[in-house]
Amino acid sequence: MTRDGTLSPGRVLEGGILAGLVFAIFEVVAAIVLTGPAHAFVPLRMIAAMALGPHAMDPGYSLAAAASVGLLLHLILSMAFAAIFAALIPGTFATRSEIELGMFYGFMLWLANFYLIGPALGWVWFAQQTTPLVQLTAHTIAYGAVLGWFQHHAWVVDDARVDDDLREFHALN
Repeated sequence: MTRDGTLSPGRVLEGGILAGLVFAIFEVVAAIVLTGPAHAFVPLRMIAAMALGPHAMDPGYSLAAAASVGLLLHLILSMAFAAIFAALIPGTFATRSEIELGMFYGFMLWLANFYLIGPALGWVWFAQQTTPLVQLTAHTIAYGAVLGWFQHHAWVVDDARVDDDLREFHALN
């Protein structure tokens, strides 16, 4: 935590990376379960297509290139969205409230990115080629809830480092 009571940029980025990885793993597992192992990397190809163009989704396109670009872009966006979340929720709440706020944030990200921003930028494949229930779950739970939980946890840990009473209360020493 910084002196002004906000989370440090490093902690915010850690939260974005953690939530982004949980989200990516969820997406890959969902693709395997719903469409088979051959489609495991379709989510990363879709993300890569934002930077490389729609041809990155073609099975003939280099999987290594598409997966690498897709994962890198996904983590960058996850960190950027975590920074926005941290700016919107500057104070600490109870764990449940922070998780619920994270879930709402994830839900709003899904709606905005899939149905407003994506189509406006020509990335129609997200809304057209994904299952809404899977995306709702991925965005609200795998990303939003994890982000909310991490942010709350980061506040508790950082507070305990600077306050002896809190350290004892949370038994973090």
